[in-house]
Amino acid sequence: TPSSLRDTYRSIIEDDRIDVFVVGQVTKEEMEDALSFLPSHSEKVSHYIPAQKPVNGVKRSSETQPIKQGKLHLGYRVAVDPTSADSIRMQIVNGLFGGFPHSKLFMNVREKESLAYYAASRYAALNSALYVYAGVDTKEAERAEKIILEQLVDLKAGQFTDEELTQTKAMLINARRQILDQPGQLIGWLNGSKMRGLTLEDEIHIIETATREDVVRLAAAIDLDAVYLLRGEA
Repeated sequence: TPSSLRDTYRSIIEDDRIDVFVVGQVTKEEMEDALSFLPSHSEKVSHYIPAQKPVNGVKRSSETQPIKQGKLHLGYRVAVDPTSADSIRMQIVNGLFGGFPHSKLFMNVREKESLAYYAASRYAALNSALYVYAGVDTKEAERAEKIILEQLVDLKAGQFTDEELTQTKAMLINARRQILDQPGQLIGWLNGSKMRGLTLEDEIHIIETATREDVVRLAAAIDLDAVYLLRGEA
């Protein structure tokens, strides 16, 4: 109603926290002056992290649309504290699983089996989730899902080479070093790093010192939660 919308708007203005990130050659005084129009509130430094939801069976959903290429998406729960160093190490797990062109999903689902037009994964630390995205032929969706699931099983069993681990770590470290030259990415990194209290060099050190045992241990914290299939019309 008009009344509830007004109340919600007032709550946003009066109660919600505003985080402002600025990258550039500006002084603290210049920023304070530029943002002086914002409401003045006491600083809030606490961060809310949603409790980990237990996996109670795998939820499945599908729909059909007039498209030629189907889409297969898998959602995983990740039992890792997003404020911890393990959330940095989990990025190595994701890189080996589907984050890079040398990953298991890309090499086995797309290249070797030719089951997907694309196949990749993304780790969303703040949501304690990992997502797999694959463009598939609807007729091959069941087989593609089976092969995708097998890649995580292999990862949990430590079936990856030292070369793949080294390459993944190098690519993650290189991406962090590039952040300093890209203001947009730097702001994105700052938004997540403020919870962990880690510098870029801290994160690089965590990645450099991560072991094969860390990868296997963290891969075991990933559990399938949901499967979504968008089918193309016959």
